Amino acid sequence: MELDPFIPVRPRADANMKENFQALCEQCGPKLPGRGKLLHSISYYPKLLEAAYVAGYDYIPPVTESAPIMCFSHKKIHDVMALAQYMIGREVNRFHNLTLVAQGGLFHGIFPYQDMMPGFVKNQLFKLPAGWSSRIIARYFRGLFEDLNAYPVYRDGSDLPTSEAEYKHPRFAGPQVTGMSYQDFHRYTRKQTAKSVLQVQREMEEKNRSFVILPEGRYCHDGRISELLDLAAYASHRKSRPIIYTTLSYEELCPDALGKIEVFMYTAPAVQPPESRSDFKAHMQKGRELLQNNTTVLASSILAAATFMELEKGPVISRQSLHHSFEELSSKVLNSHLIFDPRLKSPEFRKERWSRFLSRKAFKWFSIRGDAMKVRARRILKYDDGERTVPDLLWNINNAIHAAEVFGLDPERVKPEIFQSLVEA
Repeated sequence: MELDPFIPVRPRADANMKENFQALCEQCGPKLPGRGKLLHSISYYPKLLEAAYVAGYDYIPPVTESAPIMCFSHKKIHDVMALAQYMIGREVNRFHNLTLVAQGGLFHGIFPYQDMMPGFVKNQLFKLPAGWSSRIIARYFRGLFEDLNAYPVYRDGSDLPTSEAEYKHPRFAGPQVTGMSYQDFHRYTRKQTAKSVLQVQREMEEKNRSFVILPEGRYCHDGRISELLDLAAYASHRKSRPIIYTTLSYEELCPDALGKIEVFMYTAPAVQPPESRSDFKAHMQKGRELLQNNTTVLASSILAAATFMELEKGPVISRQSLHHSFEELSSKVLNSHLIFDPRLKSPEFRKERWSRFLSRKAFKWFSIRGDAMKVRARRILKYDDGERTVPDLLWNINNAIHAAEVFGLDPERVKPEIFQSLVEA
């Protein structure tokens, strides 16, 4: 089935981790390829990736030239596996070693406590053993990211609570998780963040490493590309390195039987460094627009938009009408300027995506009897608030919000309060 301009990454990654592994170890040292092999081996486990596709590898310069800054959109926890596939799948002659900054919580127990510990242990009774357990788990993540040449950056409000009371609250359990008082941890994070920024710049210049960054800073948002931090523009300006933007798009509403999903990654041509500090904001705004407008439109976004538009008619929708809307919106996408999954051109492929959506999502979100689909409000409004701020249907629309005009959808109506009123009508 046609995929151009995308290529499947897994065969290339397999080759790099087998036939080309020794060459990569000689080029980058043994730690980076070694950790890459580990991440590659688990990327296609159940609930993770079904397949990964990339367009634009040719925009990465060869290792004989200056390594670029590489900015990726940040969508969900699957990004770790998706980025691993992207980086491992590069051609050997474009396989720059890398350096990166990562959220500071990954280097302490903050990430394990916040994202891995169940909510019922986050109380006064269990916060001590839960905090200690998180610190033990964090040793693995710290070793992993250190081998990837990663350095911690601590963000106010997430890695560092804004008050001592929040720091000590069982929701964060700072003293138990970090082993430091609020004042000590505050001083440590400020010092470490500044040190990390300097270290990354040093490795860019002295070792010609690619600075890899997720400039949105975090992935807990509504699915649209959020405002980008200035750090990439700062490093680009200081070291005269171009920025290469790559956007990620997930086939979230059409998983396979094991819950695995596909990811599409689209790389745009390099953007030259800003000329002065006063250009940083405008420069990163351009990057934000690139990341949003280059997000690949997949069947999941089209199905989400079609479902939302049908629900605007009422809480009971027609399965036949929804299928017709999916086909109609797909046709509009195929005849637009948008970047889309080339397989959507195939009626057989659209039929297969429709079938997946019905069996994996629609039968959970709707009570289906014959042609009638009655929305189950509680189920369709439910979402993981540790990963996003809106229900899954809206998140998938927002991923492709740049396609709203093509869909004939008012982006101002894609809001949680409006969606709630529609499904609870």
